[in-house]
Amino acid sequence: MLINYLKMKKFLQILVVILAAYIFAYVKVGYIKGYKFIPIDLSFFKNKENTHNNKLQSQLDEAINYCNQGDYSDAIDILEELYNDDNYQTTMVKYMLAKSYYYYDRDYYEDKIKELFSDVVDETDTLDSAYLFMATIDYYNDDYDKAYYNIDQFLTYEPQASEGYDWLAWIMYDITDNVDSALKNEYISIKLDSTNADPYYGIAHFLELKVDETYDEDSIVQYLTKAVEYGKKSMELDYSLNLPYYYVGYAYYYLKNYDSAAVYFREYLENHGSDEDTYLYLAKSFLKLQKSDSTIKYVDTLINHYGDHNDTYYSIRAEAKLLREDYQAASNDFFNAYDANIQGENAHKYMLLAAKYAEKYNKVTAADYLNEYLDVFDNSYNNK
Repeated sequence: MLINYLKMKKFLQILVVILAAYIFAYVKVGYIKGYKFIPIDLSFFKNKENTHNNKLQSQLDEAINYCNQGDYSDAIDILEELYNDDNYQTTMVKYMLAKSYYYYDRDYYEDKIKELFSDVVDETDTLDSAYLFMATIDYYNDDYDKAYYNIDQFLTYEPQASEGYDWLAWIMYDITDNVDSALKNEYISIKLDSTNADPYYGIAHFLELKVDETYDEDSIVQYLTKAVEYGKKSMELDYSLNLPYYYVGYAYYYLKNYDSAAVYFREYLENHGSDEDTYLYLAKSFLKLQKSDSTIKYVDTLINHYGDHNDTYYSIRAEAKLLREDYQAASNDFFNAYDANIQGENAHKYMLLAAKYAEKYNKVTAADYLNEYLDVFDNSYNNK
């Protein structure tokens, strides 16, 4: 009996060794060949991990949906929780978080955006639009060489991307000052996608820059007329854009269509908020239209919000006061213009104008202005 027991024990020990060796060899070979041999009853931890990951993926999908709807604030709330609290720092989470930051408030989140997009482009080539976002950030930071590198990388992966050529136009213009090259890239952008609104207002802008390269009046009118056409087309394709209003207003101003210029400049301000150049063009447009109240309204905004050091602002307001035949106020503003430009080439002109209109209401004041002018600009006894 004891002998049988020992024989059976020995047999079982040998069987266990053989079975263990067989399983080891089977699994070893399987892994070498790339197979997976994981008994179902040992996959508890893996299934638990998958359940957790599925929940996180569901949250990511929800954030992506918010982002696609333009609800970037809610997208950020979910993505920040995934990234920080759950440590779910996948490439897609980084990409979507950077993208949401970019569209929600690019200036405020700039450092985070750059860090996240840098990680994305380091980790994968599949999310190549990260290069596009990096290029735009570099562009707004005036780092045009980096912007060019990133837009070139983007176009390497997306050679048919309309937005890539649109950004290439702006980046390369700031590097080379070549207007014709910029226009060429914008036309390529439109050819690739005629529904993309951005290159149309880009063309409007670059056509206006062409005006500075010619003295031919017919060419100038042609460039500006085309700029109006392309700017309006941009608005038709995307009513939410604001830059086309500025470029159309600019073109109308130099076409001497001051009524239309004022309409588009005011529309630009409504969409954009405060903008010094636009206030200036509005003041100049209304002055050309001889509307003194509107001229003074916009030039007062310039003086109050952008400093009282600009002689042009005072001279425009002085001319508006002359439309009212308010010579005393006009004289004071010409003197203010002189005071703001005392070392400049126009200072003597402002002083003489101040004296001219001071004479209409107060000859003593006019004499004071002229004497100050002579003291500053001409010490000749005979002239005095």
